[in-house]
Amino acid sequence: MKGRLLLAILCATAPTRLSAQSDLASVASAAAAAWTRHDFAGVVGGSRVEVRIPGVSASGPLPGDQAVALLAAYVRDADEVEVSVITALAVSDQSGYAELRRRFRRAGVGEPHEETLLLGFTRVHRPVGEWGEWVVGVVQVVGRGGR
Repeated sequence: MKGRLLLAILCATAPTRLSAQSDLASVASAAAAAWTRHDFAGVVGGSRVEVRIPGVSASGPLPGDQAVALLAAYVRDADEVEVSVITALAVSDQSGYAELRRRFRRAGVGEPHEETLLLGFTRVHRPVGEWGEWVVGVVQVVGRGGR
């Protein structure tokens, strides 16, 4: 029951809520849940994001809506099996990263494929001298399996 309640809370998370959380592990879990739903606005929020996908030329940080469209195009023929957090680590007060494992099938057929998603986070600085919420600055897909 407790797991279902947590899943319901994560699934109901609005895109702006991802960046409103202060615990990096919670932010990474919310990003994994959003990716599972293909809710990429929930992954990247509204800020500029650098998206690194195999086969796509790097162009620097993109506006949030463009990053969402690029990620949606990348997964358009995939059914998510599972997206889980492997690691979420704050490197400093200002930066951190999360490693997610993504298991998916192409259009619901065949054996699941696996790849790693790396999310780079920065922390917003509040005017009163305290660090605020974590926001995604980089989404990188590595370990592309079977695509």
